[in-house]
Amino acid sequence: MTQKMEKTDIKSESNSNAGSFETLTSLPSSVFLSQAVVHKDEILICGGFENNNCYSYHLIKNQYKRICSYPKDMIFAGHCVMKLRNDNNSNALTLLSFGGQNKSEKKRAFVMKYVSVWNDTKEEKSQIEQKEPYNEWIHFTDNHNNPICIGRDEDNYTGVRGVIGGSNNHLLFITYYPRNITVFNLDTFQHMKHDILPIGENEIYYHCLALIPDNENKKKVKYNKLKYYKLWVCSDIRLFNRYACVCIDDAILFFGGRGDTDVGTSNLIFKYFVKENKWMKFEQAMPSQLWGSIGIWNENDMYIHIIGGHDGRARVSTHIKTSLSKWTKEPTENEKKWMIQDEEKKEIKGLTRIKKELSVIDERFNIANFK
Repeated sequence: MTQKMEKTDIKSESNSNAGSFETLTSLPSSVFLSQAVVHKDEILICGGFENNNCYSYHLIKNQYKRICSYPKDMIFAGHCVMKLRNDNNSNALTLLSFGGQNKSEKKRAFVMKYVSVWNDTKEEKSQIEQKEPYNEWIHFTDNHNNPICIGRDEDNYTGVRGVIGGSNNHLLFITYYPRNITVFNLDTFQHMKHDILPIGENEIYYHCLALIPDNENKKKVKYNKLKYYKLWVCSDIRLFNRYACVCIDDAILFFGGRGDTDVGTSNLIFKYFVKENKWMKFEQAMPSQLWGSIGIWNENDMYIHIIGGHDGRARVSTHIKTSLSKWTKEPTENEKKWMIQDEEKKEIKGLTRIKKELSVIDERFNIANFK
């Protein structure tokens, strides 16, 4: 999220602890503002800005294979890719891709039935192929084979973000520039709700949208209405967007990002504790400055992967990983001090807001105004 605020002195950290990141095999080509999902022992990398190719990275073999390409006429600027509900075939995966278009541009959505390109079992692929095409993007259609568009022509879906939730994982929650949220029903193919986020003059753009699991109320999840809560955003990350973010249970990790010309590209790493509404800035930084990269967590081997992006000079094809354990351990003394200082800033901000609200109330009820 980009907030309108005074500039702060934000500087990149040194790379003294860069050894915590392991460099893997480089991508076949640079990927920038891309999307990815994990499927078993694979990371599926799906297109990006001026790159319509899709690849599978094998976590064990440390190799890539090409899957397919988006249609040639598709130009993405911040699209969104996610898993849909699987059918009875556990070896197949259905992906949904939408967004990446600006205002007045037609919004198109695609689905792909993915079968592992590393699987040489021809019989299995033949059975799936008889039902429908696999490993290629086709138009998202309704039950009568009519193309479905997610988004209106007047919407700016550049840097759009989405998550799937609801009692039956049938609701697609979409947030997009500058302050919009939409709920789309994947069963009825209808937009159920549109609202404006109550974030004042702030804007969302290539932001983070995460679905936080609520194990206690998991069976009771229903969509009735949108309800908002104000969260604290630490001053050091407010000016950034296009960071790589990874949701780990009830915490979110942020890697790198880009601000305006004065701020530039970051190699900083932050952690947001959702339940506590607190932030932490790690002493350790990324090996290099990066923005527009992919951040993804592989639960099978407990590693976080940072893929592609832009280093401030050019788009890159680098692929690095880091152990999750390095980012879940107890804070260092310096990190604790930073958290205390950030909490003090939050309290001051809260007092300033209350004082401002009281001054408005005082102005409204000033006896001089009643004549």
